[in-house]
Amino acid sequence: MLYRRILAYPWARALTNVLLVVTAISGAWTIASVLTACIPLNAYWDWTVKGVCHEAKWWASSTVSHIVTDLLIYLLPTPVIRTLQLRRPLKSLLYSLFAFGFLWVLPCSPQGRLRPGSIRRLTVTQGSA
Repeated sequence: MLYRRILAYPWARALTNVLLVVTAISGAWTIASVLTACIPLNAYWDWTVKGVCHEAKWWASSTVSHIVTDLLIYLLPTPVIRTLQLRRPLKSLLYSLFAFGFLWVLPCSPQGRLRPGSIRRLTVTQGSA
């Protein structure tokens, strides 16, 4: 929503609106993924309950979707920053400022390398500690 206010160019506002819709769809995908992690849902944490759970590919697609939307959110203001009449250090500072929101990808990147079934083991291990 902040981008809609600070990016004054009509093309930037249109792209911001498109990105807002893409982000909302990605968020709805995540909510649907979590609510349907296993059918019935308590089969996710209770191994005695028989159920059908999503495979690791399902979770990887959700992770990739979040990384792509975050990358697009980071890249959206870059053409506008490039056109600003500022010295190079100030432009670099602005790029860095927008990059702070993208830093969460670094700790999440090993998540894409988890083996099938390791998500369940991580959840049980963390819950028993």
